[in-house]
Amino acid sequence: MSMPEWERQARALAADTSKKILAIQAVKLHTGISLADAKSQVEAWERGEATTVRAPHDMAGGEGDSGVTSNFVERFQNHPAINRLLHRELRELPNLLRPGEGVLDLIGGTYANQNGLLVATPSRLLFVGKGLLSLKVEEFPYDRITSTQYETGMLLGSVKIFASGNTATISNTVKSHTQSFADGLRDRLAARESKPAAAPAPTGGGTACEIERLAALHAAGHLTAEEFTAAKRKALGI
Repeated sequence: MSMPEWERQARALAADTSKKILAIQAVKLHTGISLADAKSQVEAWERGEATTVRAPHDMAGGEGDSGVTSNFVERFQNHPAINRLLHRELRELPNLLRPGEGVLDLIGGTYANQNGLLVATPSRLLFVGKGLLSLKVEEFPYDRITSTQYETGMLLGSVKIFASGNTATISNTVKSHTQSFADGLRDRLAARESKPAAAPAPTGGGTACEIERLAALHAAGHLTAEEFTAAKRKALGI
C-alpha cells in the first residue's frame, strides 16, 4: 500500500525538530488518535522506526456517499480551528476533493463576506462557503501563490494569500490555530520552490526506461502518486 500524501509530509516535518509540533498535529488531524498517541508516532519516526498509522476512514468520497461524508464530518467536527456552524462545509468537502487528494489542514474564517473553511491539500488551498441555497468555492493552487502572511489580534486572526498579483484575506480565523495554519502553508510553498526539476527523459531505452525514471522520481518524493500515474499513462500511450 502506497504511503498517503499527508503521511509523507508529516514524516518530512518530523525530520525537522523545529517543526515537530506540526507533524504531531497532522497525525492527530488525519487519524483521529489522541494527542499523546500522535506524539508517540512522530517520535517513532524520529527514531527511524518504520511504523505507520492509518486513518480510520477514507478522506474523500463520491457525491451521495453518505457513509464517507458522515465519517468525514465526524473526523473534523472537533478540530480546534472550526465550529459546528461550519459542518455544512465539511459535508461538502468530499465532493470537492480530487481522487486521492487528502486534507492537510483547515481553518474557519470569512472571505469576501462569506463564512466558510479554508482547506489545505497537498497541491492547493480551497475556500468553501456553504449557504442555505448557495455554494462558494475558490481555489488557490500553490504554484500561483507567491507568499502568505498572518495576523492575530485579541481574539481572532487572519490569513493573507498573495497569488498572481491579487491578495485574498481570510479574516475571523481562530487565533490559536492561525499561526500554525500559516506556518504549514509556508512550509509547503518552500518545499515546492526547492523541489528539483524533473530529470530529462532518456534519449534511448524506450517506454520501460521512461517508466523506471518516473518510478524513481516518485520514490524520491518528487512526484505525487497522482502525477506518477498520469505520467505513466502518458508514457504507455493510454
